[in-house]
Amino acid sequence: MSGYIGNAPVPQATQTRQTFTATSGQTSFATVGYVAGGQFIQVYLNGVLLKLTDDYTAANGSDIVLTSGAATGDVLEFITFADFTVNNQNFTGGLTVDGDVTIDNRNRLRFANSGVDKALIGINQGKNLYMGSEGSSSDPRIRFNGETSQAEIVPCLPAGGTTSGASGYLNLGSSTAGFKDLYLDGGIFLGGDGSANHLDDYEEGTWTPVIRGATDPTVTVITAHTGGRYIKVGNMVWVSFECRWSAITGGAGNCFISGLPFTRKTTLEPDGDRSTFDFYQVTVPSGGINSVVSVATGGTTLGLSFGRSGNTTIPLSVTNLLNANPGFIRASLVYETS
Repeated sequence: MSGYIGNAPVPQATQTRQTFTATSGQTSFATVGYVAGGQFIQVYLNGVLLKLTDDYTAANGSDIVLTSGAATGDVLEFITFADFTVNNQNFTGGLTVDGDVTIDNRNRLRFANSGVDKALIGINQGKNLYMGSEGSSSDPRIRFNGETSQAEIVPCLPAGGTTSGASGYLNLGSSTAGFKDLYLDGGIFLGGDGSANHLDDYEEGTWTPVIRGATDPTVTVITAHTGGRYIKVGNMVWVSFECRWSAITGGAGNCFISGLPFTRKTTLEPDGDRSTFDFYQVTVPSGGINSVVSVATGGTTLGLSFGRSGNTTIPLSVTNLLNANPGFIRASLVYETS
């Protein structure tokens, strides 16, 4: 550093000065160079500091261009400052940076406590950001993969932020500190990564059961006790319902309940999606032993019947529903949707 007695201090910055004597109307002055944009220069005309953009431009890194031409003999002084490097500096107190901070060559940003590294943020050779604790070689971290077809947040280990051997290291939340809600546009894999482990839907809701027949009866519904609920997990649907009436007249044919929230799958086997139904003010068909409610294949209706000896069934007819107050049919069962 010019004019300094003793060892040059570190860090240090340098400055370059140039002086020009203008000709009449001269606007452009070729300098030894500067950082393009003019943030690290000062320009004086006859000792007066000029203002960037208003009085001159410094765009290309070499030329200073005055907004208005100089007069003959005007002195233009140009001072440029080189950026400097800070090496292993310690700061006490806060540090505010109004702009970007660039860390080159995959150097890492470390956080320490009492001189001991505790955590870091870095970039691995694949240009993926990772962060986490700074301890043993098995301390897990998280990595943001941005170079795949779909961006990912994955666990990784300290050796360069590698995901090798990191599977099963990290929990999301804990037994005493859980997250609130999880919003997913896709599904979730539970216990494995195969298609059989993929849960793509969960729903809860209500549905409206309606007593029907080949010819629909006229039903006076007791609304406070009529309705249905469902829970859908994947392709399995649990439904419950009650149809309660104070009066029922007319109608003919086999009795069924319409309004299921999801269509039953079209295959018959396994034919296990059936249950019994509870009833009151219903006449059991001749020979009927136990009530059976089942979902029609490929449909959204519940068939009602009674089992008989010899592995046969007899459908419940609309005419078996008594015009009495109250009467009801209710049940719950599980079936598969497609």
